[in-house]
Amino acid sequence: MDAGPDTDAAYCYHRAEENRQSAARQSDVQRKATYLDLEARWIKLALSYEYSARQHRTSGLQAR
Repeated sequence: MDAGPDTDAAYCYHRAEENRQSAARQSDVQRKATYLDLEARWIKLALSYEYSARQHRTSGLQAR
């Protein structure tokens, strides 16, 4: 069962926040950078889901 793009985006934002918090706890510069990179990737994926959802809703409105 597909949860839908809104739920997918929320999950991605949650994972991004987890990575941001992990980065904040790191004293090693490379590990901190890795977590911040992961945070950015999760945010990018969330934005992609949101964009897809908007496109889907817009195309549904145009079909009416």
